[in-house]
Amino acid sequence: MLPSKTSTVGAIKLGKILGSGGNATVYKGIHSVDGSEVAIKILHPSSSTTSPNIEREFFQEIQSAAALNHPRITDIYDYGTLEGDSDNNPEASPSHWLTME
Repeated sequence: MLPSKTSTVGAIKLGKILGSGGNATVYKGIHSVDGSEVAIKILHPSSSTTSPNIEREFFQEIQSAAALNHPRITDIYDYGTLEGDSDNNPEASPSHWLTME
C-alpha cells in the first residue's frame, strides 16, 4: 500500500515525498505524539513480485542499521507491515516500512 498524502503509518503522519526509487518511496513524517520529524521508507507493494529477495534485503538493512551506532548513520526507530493496498484490498501484497531519523 502506498498511502495517500493524508495517511498515517503507525503513529507517523505522512508528509511530502522526499524521494522515490525502483523499490521504495521515502516520505517526510511527523510523529503524532511528540511531534518529532522522521523519514519513513515504504516499499512498493509490487517490489516483492518483481524482486523476490527484496523483503529479505529490506530486513537485513533494518538489522544492519540498528546494529550500528555512529553520528553519521541514521537510527532506525520502528518498522512494520501495511496490509492491502490504497483501496484497502486485503488480497493485495503487503508493503513493509521503516522509520528513521
